[in-house]
Amino acid sequence: MRAQSFAEKYHIRYEPRKKRSIMQLYHEATRILVFGAERDELFTEGSVEPFFFHPNMALIRYKRLLKGDRDPLLEIGSIQPGDSVLDCTLGRGADSIILSYGVGSEGSVTALEKQFDIHYITATGLARYNEADPAFCEAMRRIQTHCTDAYTYLQDQRDASVDHIYLDPLFDAVIEESTPFENLRTKASRDELTAEWVEEAKRVAKKSIILKGHYTSPLFERFGFEREVRKTSKFHYGVIRLG
Repeated sequence: MRAQSFAEKYHIRYEPRKKRSIMQLYHEATRILVFGAERDELFTEGSVEPFFFHPNMALIRYKRLLKGDRDPLLEIGSIQPGDSVLDCTLGRGADSIILSYGVGSEGSVTALEKQFDIHYITATGLARYNEADPAFCEAMRRIQTHCTDAYTYLQDQRDASVDHIYLDPLFDAVIEESTPFENLRTKASRDELTAEWVEEAKRVAKKSIILKGHYTSPLFERFGFEREVRKTSKFHYGVIRLG
């Protein structure tokens, strides 16, 4: 059984479901991975809504790119084919997918996720999802993921060893319209962006550091990012250009 093998490999508790509801299982654990025939799901903190992988917004953005539209993430960072990108906050993987498509087969995207179960769900989805055209699936497959803390990872990297670094810390304000985001927000690690983190990013990046945040976030100004105001969006991008 896949679930049992997974539990043995990572030394975590395995429990047959025996038709029990998720709410009943919360009496035994606070974070629950459910292995299913069609998809794996993560439940946590008493939520009845699961976290699972689906490219959703990445697929929409990809189709817009195919029509000739520009993607604000690729644009603000001046992401080019052949570039290397470090995404410090993988989450659902949507931005990593777009970055991977933007750098193409000659480039590279490495994505980090500190939370073990979120990393498992997203990394598995990136490797297995097939309900899209080949170019989109290839962009997903090219992403290299690591389950690790971003600041620790940055400390181990050489100076100027990656072209772009992307930071997407959890928003400090709720985006009411974004149910999928809120679903992830309750399950993800809540590490705060610090000056030390930004300084390490400046050391490791060659071309740019990109920050995504809620439109009310003070992080852009606090850490010296040039903010791109997007009047119709609840989040903005900011950039520090290095070369």
